[in-house]
Amino acid sequence: MRKEEFVRTFRDTIVEWSKLHERELLDYEAYRWKSKTYEGSVRTRNELEGAIESSRKKNDGGIDLGTADKIYRWGLGRLFPMRDEKVVLEATREAFRFLDEGDCYQACKRLMRIKRIGVAGATKVLGLSNQEKFCIFDSRVGYALSDLTKDGEKIIRRPPGRSIKGDYVAHKHEWALDYQKLIWTLEIVHNRLKEKAPNSRIADIEMALFMKGRGEPSPSIREDRFSGKIFRRL
Repeated sequence: MRKEEFVRTFRDTIVEWSKLHERELLDYEAYRWKSKTYEGSVRTRNELEGAIESSRKKNDGGIDLGTADKIYRWGLGRLFPMRDEKVVLEATREAFRFLDEGDCYQACKRLMRIKRIGVAGATKVLGLSNQEKFCIFDSRVGYALSDLTKDGEKIIRRPPGRSIKGDYVAHKHEWALDYQKLIWTLEIVHNRLKEKAPNSRIADIEMALFMKGRGEPSPSIREDRFSGKIFRRL
């Protein structure tokens, strides 16, 4: 589905959904990662974004294994699955070339060709590279979007998590399609909310969704209670 068709088909549904959940979507300061404060959690994400930018400048658009490891340690508590530096550089160059062209589907699909990389891992690499425009897609974000439906069907399906069963897909690459849909969805939401949160990014909405999806959290993550605060950009 092309972006124009997606927007034409789902925009009104997404806008109405965002109205119902506006308070949660604006509560970015509720975000916590691994028991850090909101400020500390966002600072780490921003540092990783800077590391990706720096590595891409040094490596002809790709990122080195050390940078990929930093992302995976932060997000998944382990090293990047592919240990061949040359393969990592080649794969990430291709993925980021697609991303720079606005093709989130092909970018995500390229990284998911690497063994043991799922949509959550792939989009941590992609989403943290430019938090103004992109985001992470994991089971918590998918769970937060479970009630975003049209004619009884989910617009964005829920990926599997460490302890959470995801929605069924016939082929792995379908998660990359849903990632593209997620970006288009959050663009619509962001555009609607920008008057109330003018300094917000696409990733800030993702962080709010991550907390909204804490109904079934990973056992390795602790969250504070809903704060009710409105976003303040660091």
